[in-house]
Amino acid sequence: MSDEIRAITLKCASCGAALEISNDTKQFACGYCGAQQIVERRGGIVVLKLITDAISMVQAGTDKTAAELAIKRLSEELANTEAEQRVAVVKLKAMNEFSQSESGVFGCLILIIVGVVLALPLPVFVKTVIFIGIGGLSIAAVRQVSSQKYQDSEPVRSEIKEMQTKIEAINIRLAKQRAIADS
Repeated sequence: MSDEIRAITLKCASCGAALEISNDTKQFACGYCGAQQIVERRGGIVVLKLITDAISMVQAGTDKTAAELAIKRLSEELANTEAEQRVAVVKLKAMNEFSQSESGVFGCLILIIVGVVLALPLPVFVKTVIFIGIGGLSIAAVRQVSSQKYQDSEPVRSEIKEMQTKIEAINIRLAKQRAIADS
């Protein structure tokens, strides 16, 4: 066997210049255009490929894998955020129902008090003044209770809005990652 190095002539993958490649060459830069190239040998065939092409193919595969992982992570984040939002909506509904039932109980108590006042043996004028006073106080109290309950529920309302914004952002990011994974 001979240790002599044989060379083959190939064209540069970038500029097309004739290049002599030895059997042991794996990577080189074109003497004419400077393009970095790799030598691929398969089944007796020798081909020159630009390193940038090889890197681009690796990068595309990496991007696709990263997108697939991001889709899984974003899908889980979306499901968790939607579940949290459902819990917050149930909490808000419960707060509203409690507020309404509390106002109803308060209204019943006022009616009982009005009934007791009307049953007292007092002059009509005094009963009317007491009745008007109780009515005014009860309206103010119900407004105060309702206002307080709305203020108490405002953080929950804000939380639900923030979650909705987060869900929309996740859906946008998911669409982008799906486009990358499908390319």
